Amino acid sequence: MESQPTDKSTTAIFDPVFLQAAEKTGPPNLSVGQMLEVDSVREQKRRSQQTNRFFGYLQDLRVEVQNLRTSVLELESAYTSKNKKGDEATGTTCVVVPVDVQCKIFEDNKARIAELFRQIKEIIEECPHLHRDAGDAVTHIENLWQRFDGLCSDEFDCPSENIQGIAAACVKYLDEIVFRCGLITIPRRTQEHLKTLRAGYALDFKEVFQDELCSDDHVAKILDFIADHPSCVQGIVDKKQGRIYKVEAPEKQYLSYVRIGLLVFFGGVGLSIVLPLLAQTYSTRALLALYALVVVGAVVHLGVDALKEEKNTTSETDSILAVDEWLLWVHIKELLILKGCLIILIGFAVLILVVPDLSYLTAFAAGYSIDSLGDLFINKFESVMTAKGDVAKKAISPA
Repeated sequence: MESQPTDKSTTAIFDPVFLQAAEKTGPPNLSVGQMLEVDSVREQKRRSQQTNRFFGYLQDLRVEVQNLRTSVLELESAYTSKNKKGDEATGTTCVVVPVDVQCKIFEDNKARIAELFRQIKEIIEECPHLHRDAGDAVTHIENLWQRFDGLCSDEFDCPSENIQGIAAACVKYLDEIVFRCGLITIPRRTQEHLKTLRAGYALDFKEVFQDELCSDDHVAKILDFIADHPSCVQGIVDKKQGRIYKVEAPEKQYLSYVRIGLLVFFGGVGLSIVLPLLAQTYSTRALLALYALVVVGAVVHLGVDALKEEKNTTSETDSILAVDEWLLWVHIKELLILKGCLIILIGFAVLILVVPDLSYLTAFAAGYSIDSLGDLFINKFESVMTAKGDVAKKAISPA
């Protein structure tokens, strides 16, 4: 078969310098297919830039609305307290911003928010994919803003007797705007945070995003949204603990299972070869059978714990479903499971060295109780090894 001639221009069509020059002069000597590829790369770059601007403006909008919320509360407090500068009963003093200054901050804040809405709407009109995915959510936010603006348009310039009720209603609208902005931006930012973690480590969702929302209830609702849409983040949600555990991409998760399997297998084989030299009452075959029972006992214990967790889980306090998502659970708990495997190996060695005639039932029970016997096994192993070391010292020391 004849080799196809290579076109050197195809290797450069995705180079940023080339694309920038092509925008001005047009790419020379490219086929129709290559021109389509260039246009596709340009379109992807433009969409990425517009998407980043869209989310950036929404985050700015959330910050401005939170600041406006603070201004509303301060103005309401200033009008109701009649600008008292301190508590005469206790003698304490506080700094009170003059009402006219607070009103100026309030109006500037509203102007910036109106400009952000204009910029967001422009991007949505230019980008059909953003209009499709978030257009209705942005419209909902804008409607809430219009209700707020109509409610407080003149209230803080000429306050009425119902200033407290109006301020409470304004705060309710602003809280909802902040929540709606977070519902769009926080899942994306959660994924960015998870990228900085190692697999199995947890992101404390409330700790990270509490300052970006106005109530714990809104934090819980967004965490529920992420749990109900697992593909939006590369993690598994534990609603009960308010955490999201980082998981690797599916093609990398199998490495966790391989590492655990290799440790269990080669650890057991190694002990079955070495221990007969120290405890001659056991054959290699008997040691392998006893080791297998210890491992089975530990696995059964994990299964029982998972079933108990599943039984005790309620719809209000959903946690990780250890049965339904068993492989993911093993993946995110890899380090703890590897530690447990080492304890099993140490515990098995102690049992063989200390118990002269270990029964199958005792081996299974020891594996089932390995988590509670772990410290005991480690201490006993240390004492046995110390005693054997003393014997070795006496054997090689001069008479």
